[in-house]
Amino acid sequence: MALQFTITGVLLAAVTAATELPVAKPGCQDRCGNVSIPYPFGTGEDCYYDSKFLMTCNHTFNPPKAFLGTGSLEVTEITLDGKLRIMHSIATDCYNRAGAPTRGNIPRINLPVQGPYVFSDTDNMFVAIGCDTLAEMRGIREYKNDTYLVGCISRCSNKTYVPNTCSGIGCCQTSIAKGMKSFEVSVSSYNNHTGIWEFNPCSFAFIIEEKQFS
Repeated sequence: MALQFTITGVLLAAVTAATELPVAKPGCQDRCGNVSIPYPFGTGEDCYYDSKFLMTCNHTFNPPKAFLGTGSLEVTEITLDGKLRIMHSIATDCYNRAGAPTRGNIPRINLPVQGPYVFSDTDNMFVAIGCDTLAEMRGIREYKNDTYLVGCISRCSNKTYVPNTCSGIGCCQTSIAKGMKSFEVSVSSYNNHTGIWEFNPCSFAFIIEEKQFS
């Protein structure tokens, strides 16, 4: 499953009117692999508006990949309406037939506290997939370091009755808070997937752009 490894989310950047310019500054790199780099973003000195708009183009990949600042957040698109699309990991919780854990992780993303970026509450949603699933997202908002916790539960005993919609049976979803600067996603199980292991050995949880999710 592609969802097991990476997923697209949306950042909002409170950028200046210069975002309307569809090109890089003269003499500056305007692309990194498949990603267009318009001003105020830039990949080199004197090519970005200020250090908050630095993009690192990593040429060890083929094609090269763009990363926000000097960090590890991969940027897949920069739109002219002030949005960035990024890739991030998915929380996973897996078991074997006997109910022993085989794989799990707790992804976390931190945006620069003083930077212009927040996760878009209008474009993104929090989703959990699985039939023995408790998923939680712990977030920190930009307002006075405000922390909060949100989550959802999905339980089912037979995949025959799992619908093709995210309605609480095999999949649940909820909105995220406005102004979120960082988050941590975790997913756990009530019964270690015993009794449903044959069709559902794992649970997953993630933030995803709503229009990209099916």
